[in-house]
Order: sequence, then structure tokens, then C-alpha cells
Amino acid sequence: MYHRGLGTSKSEGKLVVRWALVKEESTAAHQAMRRWSRPCDLSDPARERSRLARALLRLLLAESTGATFGWTFDVEISGRPVACRKSSGRVPSIAISHSGGWVACAVASRGQVGIDIEVHRPGRDIMGIAGLAFGDGERRDVGRGGMAAFYRIWTSREALAKARGRGLVEAADGIDRVAGVTNGLQLRRIGGEEWWLMQATPAQGLALALAFNRGVDGHATARPAGMRLRTAKPSQIDPTGPFTQGIAMTCGLDPIWPSANRAGREL
Repeated sequence: MYHRGLGTSKSEGKLVVRWALVKEESTAAHQAMRRWSRPCDLSDPARERSRLARALLRLLLAESTGATFGWTFDVEISGRPVACRKSSGRVPSIAISHSGGWVACAVASRGQVGIDIEVHRPGRDIMGIAGLAFGDGERRDVGRGGMAAFYRIWTSREALAKARGRGLVEAADGIDRVAGVTNGLQLRRIGGEEWWLMQATPAQGLALALAFNRGVDGHATARPAGMRLRTAKPSQIDPTGPFTQGIAMTCGLDPIWPSANRAGREL
């Protein structure tokens, strides 16, 4: 699980993005279902992975807001999921993805968030798909970097399209948006908006991407003054080993209030 906080003053507060990645039918998945599933999920004809995603979302929403009960979920016309809760102020934005038996969810305390995971599929016509769905710069990246580059670009495009509420139409529209994307955290200006893109390879043959912004009431800068990057060791959801069944991690941008003796670290 990643925690990221953005803000240059205490009055602005922080943007905190949390995500969870769990293998279906794992011990971690069963633990999440037992603790965070609700009777309303059982009445829904959704598949088991959808019920697992809702359980993970409730866990993340509880961590984000402190509210452990009352969360329900709906879907916008665009297909973007939304969290709902009565008597709630600012409702965090949410995102879901699944691929190859993995389920991933994300929650952002403000702004919009999108997440996408993809299991690598050997033999896939990556150049053919790139030719139809990617921009010129992104296609060149795939030509140079092969399958790893293809999945970095595809998951980043998907995560961004989900966060913007545009869905597959934008993810495959052939317009350059994420050319040059690499593992780690980057700030991009896309469609006149500033977006943070995070790319990771949490397990061999698995690509994960996050896209998030501060929303209309915030503004990010390429080198946020008075900020540092904080990382912590993984704490496992399932003790059998990280990434094989479930993982919880923290990696955040903590607000460091500017002072003469304390400079922010560049991203």
C-alpha cells in the first residue's frame, strides 16, 4: 500500500493516495473478505473478484477517513467507480483494476485517482496494439524497450483514462500522453492538467500504474519546494512473503515546512 502526501503548507493539507494489491484466493484475500465484506456484497451478482475489490476499498477508505462502516459503491456513466457514504464530507475518489488473478484498488483523499495492473502475456502482438492505440512517441518507446515498455505505457494510459473518467476510448485513442514513462514517480502536464504518474513492477511479469492529481483546489509543481520523499520497508498482509499473496507498503511525499536549514529533496 502506498501513502503519498502532497502539500506546501499546513493549511493546504495533504493529498494521500493509498493502494492495495492482493492475489485472488490467497490468505490475504480471505482475510480481507472476512474483515471488510458486507451483506450487501453477497446480494450483488458480481464475481468474487469484485467482492474482493469492495473489501479492499473499505479497508483503504477506513484508513483514509477513519469511517469503518457505511460505505457503498456506485458506477458513473463513464464506468468510473465512486464511493458513497451518508453524512460524509469530502468523499475520497477510488479506482479498481484486476488482471491474471490479481486485484488492485486505490483511494485518494482528494482529486482523482486511477489504477491499472496488467499481467504480461507472451506472444501478444505488442507492436500491432501499439500501432493502433499509442501515439508516435509511445510507439517508438515500445520499439526500443519491447514488452516492458509496452506494459508501462499501456497501464499508465489506462490509469490516466480511468482517473479522468474517459475509459478505454481515451486509453486507445492514439494520442501521445505518457511517452518516456519509467518506473517511479513523475509529474506530467497532460491535456492542460498536472498529473502524477507512478509506475511499478511489484512482481515478475506484472505492471502496475497509478495516476492522480490534486483536483481543482490544488496545484502541483515539478519540484515541490519544501518536500522530501519518504520510503519505508514493506509490511506484509500475508506472512508467507511479499507480493506473492498481498503486500502493504508506504512511500510518501511528506510536507516539510520550509526552513533555512531544511531543503526539500528533488523528485
